[in-house]
Amino acid sequence: MSPGVYWFRRVLVAVLVLALLGGLWWLFGSRGGGDDSAAVAGTATPTPSPTASSPSASPSASAPSSKPTKKASPTVSKAPECADKDMSVTVSTDAEVYPDGAEPKFSLTVANDSEATCRRDVGQQALELRVSSRGSRVWSSDDCSPDGGKDVVEFEPGESVSQTVTWSRQTSQPGCPDGEPLADPGQYEVLARNLKLLSEPATFTLQGG
Repeated sequence: MSPGVYWFRRVLVAVLVLALLGGLWWLFGSRGGGDDSAAVAGTATPTPSPTASSPSASPSASAPSSKPTKKASPTVSKAPECADKDMSVTVSTDAEVYPDGAEPKFSLTVANDSEATCRRDVGQQALELRVSSRGSRVWSSDDCSPDGGKDVVEFEPGESVSQTVTWSRQTSQPGCPDGEPLADPGQYEVLARNLKLLSEPATFTLQGG
């Protein structure tokens, strides 16, 4: 064997040995580095995640304090009640004769004939219109509407209150039974009442067909 070949082989073996050592160092060195990094990661104190602080309880929304609206108190009349002797009740018709089918209209008026202010109930219950013929009761506004509310009015001297009612010519009885007949042709009179005060009658005639 020539000296050049011998030395070439020696150099080649040395290179292979160095390459093998370098590979072993890289293999074990990288594993060791991995362990070290894992250890660091394992021992590293984790950064505490920010604790979600519970929101401070906001004051509950209170309903606005409702102050009741002050209602204007009704004016209470200090006037005395009207005496019957100081009052008058009148009734009138819109015609003297009513042809067949025409419905009479009655006007009822309550007036203060005194020189002093007083108060009087002129509500539905306190008023009545009553139709009669030859002394026999034919119709009353109280038969079908007996119970009504009060309506106390303050009357100045000479002041009056009026109401108009249309009569359908149908007769009635207390309790307002159904099927009452129409009034026959003939002469009638209507009377008005306020509480216990009565009017003078007004006469009229119903004509037939």
